[in-house]
Amino acid sequence: MNELNEKMIRFAGFRHIKAVYCVHCKRWEQEYWLVEGIGKRIYKPDLPIFPLSLDACFKWLVPKLRRDFSWSVDIGFSDSTVFNLDRTVDRVEWAVTLYLMKSKEYCGEAETPTLALCKAIEQLKEQA
Repeated sequence: MNELNEKMIRFAGFRHIKAVYCVHCKRWEQEYWLVEGIGKRIYKPDLPIFPLSLDACFKWLVPKLRRDFSWSVDIGFSDSTVFNLDRTVDRVEWAVTLYLMKSKEYCGEAETPTLALCKAIEQLKEQA
């Protein structure tokens, strides 16, 4: 999941700034992530964990999708329940489909809607 989160961080527009030595301060500056477009610094403990946070996905990823693909992105969420032979619930799976200009679909399936959304974005990035 770390690799997927790293991809989502970069997709959202976060740029990694390595630790540098400040000549004026005479000390090392802590490494951070710079949010492109707004110039905000975010340090590693405060980075969003996209596959676990629906709030973070809708704060950073969905606006980025809308910005990059303008009006052409629709997001569809659906869930399905997988039953065991004795009719007990085995698991619930989520599917997220990104529809681009009604001609391409990118789908992600996972145990949670946030992970499914991240997987759909990952598929979009790999094929775009």
